[in-house]
Amino acid sequence: MLNGEVLVNLADALVLRDLNGVGDKSLNKLLESSVTYKIFSLEDLAKLAPEKLPELKKPALSKLLASGDFESVRREQKEKIQIWKQHEIEVIHRVSDSYPVQLKMLPDPPPFLFCKGNTALLK
Repeated sequence: MLNGEVLVNLADALVLRDLNGVGDKSLNKLLESSVTYKIFSLEDLAKLAPEKLPELKKPALSKLLASGDFESVRREQKEKIQIWKQHEIEVIHRVSDSYPVQLKMLPDPPPFLFCKGNTALLK
């Protein structure tokens, strides 16, 4: 969430992270664009015209969005999230209210934080 808006969900953001050719800078631009273009999911991202967001032209991302096969890749990420939860690891992505404000001020903040312990201390 950012400013009270629910944006691209964690599983979908993790799908984007795992794509070849999508590094932290591209992923941050995609996550930032989720605010501008009200992107809640991979389905929403697939509807966005590539001219609006140059990162959409990355080959692996283009192929995924053209395939429309979001459920299988999303399911893989949800399984990972469950395993991390079993190990008491919380994943916080950049458009989450839980993401530390100080990190958001960095020129290239990490798109994800993998945290163990009291995440309230991040505030």
